[in-house]
This record gives sequence, C-alpha cells and structure tokens, in this order.
Amino acid sequence: MSEIVFQRIDVWTDGGALDGRLALSGGQLVAVFVHVTPEETANGAGWYREAGFGPCSDLVVENPPVFESLEKAADWINERIQAGLLPN
Repeated sequence: MSEIVFQRIDVWTDGGALDGRLALSGGQLVAVFVHVTPEETANGAGWYREAGFGPCSDLVVENPPVFESLEKAADWINERIQAGLLPN
C-alpha cells in the first residue's frame, strides 16, 4: 500500500475557485480533488476527483465517486494503484 500525500491547492473550476488537493503517490501526481457541497453534486458533500492520472485517469475510471473524506479518497487511490490500469 502506497502512502498518499495530499497538498492543498486552490483549483479554478467552472464554478470558481475551490478548495483542492493534489494527491501524490510516491511523489507522482495521481489525482486532483476538489471539495464539493451537496448543492454542487447529487452525491452529497465531500471530495470529488476533478482530474486523474495513471490508474485514476478517465481512461480507467468512468464515474468517480464523491468521497466523504480524504482518507477514503486515499483508500480508493490505493485500490486503483493495486488494480493497475484495469477498468472498473
């Protein structure tokens, strides 16, 4: 299991600047998450994967969920890394 490190960053999205996090695994960028409210998504408040790379990319993850915490997002990233580049 890889240690996932989150670095705070403001992310400019369609709705304006949002509280964001860069997700790094082994020093490599694997995803960008933004914090969303219940009004912004039908999936409730939490952390949405705005962009993904490698095993977290749109090529292998069609509909990323909204995570209630960054810890749950880290678990998901580790699952994707262990699965390799296989589709959901």
